Amino acid sequence: MTKSNVHAILGDLHRLLAMHKASDFIEASNYGGISRSMKAALRTLAHEAEPAADISRRRVRSTVAPNPRSRTANAPGERSQILSLIRRSKIFESTRSLITYANSLGLRLTAKPKEGRDRLASRLTSLIETLPDQRRSEVIDDLLAGRNSQTQGWIDVIKNGKQ
Repeated sequence: MTKSNVHAILGDLHRLLAMHKASDFIEASNYGGISRSMKAALRTLAHEAEPAADISRRRVRSTVAPNPRSRTANAPGERSQILSLIRRSKIFESTRSLITYANSLGLRLTAKPKEGRDRLASRLTSLIETLPDQRRSEVIDDLLAGRNSQTQGWIDVIKNGKQ
């Protein structure tokens, strides 16, 4: 592959990421007529389409083979994406808010003694993965819409400073 082809491909990818939101890539990955590897690629693009404030948290994900025992295995990296979205959302503020959110989704989640937010968020992620594709996509969209952003943090600081 020539250097100009590499630059053309990377330019096209950056243009695609600039034109679409993460939720657009997630929605496309839930389309029924695409291959598992295409779904994984779209989920990865959704991760890359996150706001610029989250660039420092991005890591290259290795592709993990789906569990052969599961007939409805999720795309590789989806679990870590859901967990990442939970960690950046307002529901990650306390164990109580994680449990309340799970209950609002119709999922049963209880905190065990001495269980921290991170472990509880991981268990919530596992429960979300058991949802049907359409419902799971709605939950992901909800998490994408409700995540804390650096811009929102500054707006809150400015508002609270003027009071």
